[in-house]
Amino acid sequence: MTDLIDYLLAERHRIPNQVIIDCLTLARHPHIPGQRISMASLLMVLDAGTQPSLSQRLIKLKRYGLLDYERGYRGGPGYLITRVGPAAS
Repeated sequence: MTDLIDYLLAERHRIPNQVIIDCLTLARHPHIPGQRISMASLLMVLDAGTQPSLSQRLIKLKRYGLLDYERGYRGGPGYLITRVGPAAS
């Protein structure tokens, strides 16, 4: 977590505050990454309110290179988050 905080502080000039907060929130959650998480649970974790808002926030995290995830499908609903934080170089 310390490395993530150091990275986010170093990049705060280009990453919006909400994206930083969302990244840290997801990184602290015990079931992320690695397990499929329901949309309802993810809405609560990020306090996103609605599915469209949640989707926008996840897209922003991905755009800034801080998240890899897969959206669910009929047999496996929810989101599978595979990485929180910057990609290893």
